[in-house]
Amino acid sequence: MLAWLKSLFSDGRSKDWPKVRAAHLKKQPRCMACGSGKNLAVHHKQPFQWFPQLELDPENLITLCEGDTLNCHLWLGHCGNFAKWYNPKVVESAKRFRDMLVFREGPPPEPIPVLPTEVKSLGAGG
Repeated sequence: MLAWLKSLFSDGRSKDWPKVRAAHLKKQPRCMACGSGKNLAVHHKQPFQWFPQLELDPENLITLCEGDTLNCHLWLGHCGNFAKWYNPKVVESAKRFRDMLVFREGPPPEPIPVLPTEVKSLGAGG
């Protein structure tokens, strides 16, 4: 079972990915959307499956959480579907979400819409 689970996350990965991931989490140890420090995922802004040259690029990474109640990786990084979608505006979405969580005077900021035409499909069938 453990080998199967590992294969889900290691297929096509560089042997250097664990080091790059660990270095990223030292630099960015909290979810950039909600601030959580638990159940963290290092999300690729541009999917490494499409852009393998960016897999280890620190500028292509953002920390998002995979919490039980709030899963910023799923919802902000993949628009609710890990298999089919990614959000090309994930950095802006995370910042906007974080700004909405911070108490401030006046009305909350308007959300940045991710239009269906901006959400990118990860598969030919999606």
